[in-house]
Amino acid sequence: MSAAFLGGLAILGFAFEMASPFVLFPSDSLIVIVDPDESPPFLRSFPCGPAIPIEWEKTRFADGKTQYKAYLGGLSDGVWEVNTNKMSYTFLVVSPFSSLVEILVETETLVTMTTATGEVFTGLANVSYPLTFVVRPLFSGTEAWIYSSHQPHACMQKIVLTPNSRTRFFLPDFEIQTSSYEVVPGASFTLGFVARQKASVIEYALAPAKYIKLTIEPGWKTEYLEVAQHFEPSVFTPWIAIKVPSDAKPGRYLLRVTIQSSHHPEFSCQLEKEIAVNTNLSVHTVIGHWDVAGNRLDLTQPYALTYERILWAATLVGQEIPFTGVVMTQELFQKLAEEWASSAQ
Repeated sequence: MSAAFLGGLAILGFAFEMASPFVLFPSDSLIVIVDPDESPPFLRSFPCGPAIPIEWEKTRFADGKTQYKAYLGGLSDGVWEVNTNKMSYTFLVVSPFSSLVEILVETETLVTMTTATGEVFTGLANVSYPLTFVVRPLFSGTEAWIYSSHQPHACMQKIVLTPNSRTRFFLPDFEIQTSSYEVVPGASFTLGFVARQKASVIEYALAPAKYIKLTIEPGWKTEYLEVAQHFEPSVFTPWIAIKVPSDAKPGRYLLRVTIQSSHHPEFSCQLEKEIAVNTNLSVHTVIGHWDVAGNRLDLTQPYALTYERILWAATLVGQEIPFTGVVMTQELFQKLAEEWASSAQ
């Protein structure tokens, strides 16, 4: 026997094998598909209660299997069990005043959700089944925040809880970053990732256009980059190149990123990254992103204060540093050199 549920945001095909007990609303429906030699399903309260009369809609398939569908509107809150002569599954029916939050992860992790009303929910999520939090909002529109214990800022998301609703959220095991926090009009930068382990990010790294959707300002251009299979997950790896138009006005802009689960596309994560467009950049941004060999500013790679860049900075003493409006003084160079020496130890 396989079973699934429909209703609200539920998707047909999510078998009970994925989570036991499943959590359902009275407005959901229960679908059970039985083999040709399997008995019709019957419903009872858990554990081992008497069979409950329920009306099933029956559909026969060409392969001999039969689908049974029942609406749960008459069931009270609590744990229920659906059985055949071969299998048994349990599920939980909750009040329509509740809100369900289902969380899918790439690697086993402790997940926490806090609400604006001060409630804290914690659970261990694994890669096989969604973790479900059942929340009874004090009022419609209660805000909540979800995050992973080992990467609290990687994909923290604010959600809004409403009664009789199901929110599906994907918590990836990698962090989205930008190559620079600021750019000048006409420059390019990249959106990329850092991961704890390669296995959790490999599918997204090799096919970013399939799983990563980016919403940007009108007139800005994007290009999905090819990621080599030998990438190092703990080092920033560019995913998407973003070109800022030369007539972009100075200000702070939001990049809205949607990350879709590679295994269950109905689970996704929405987050925002901020980028500043400035007429002049900070001294550290320019020195740490200067392409010495090409003698140009390259904001598509992450910041790094290297020996070659310190040598280049030394040639600027008494001159204006490009893109900054600041003159390189001996004191400023000495400070940069000390920072490099400290980081190189």
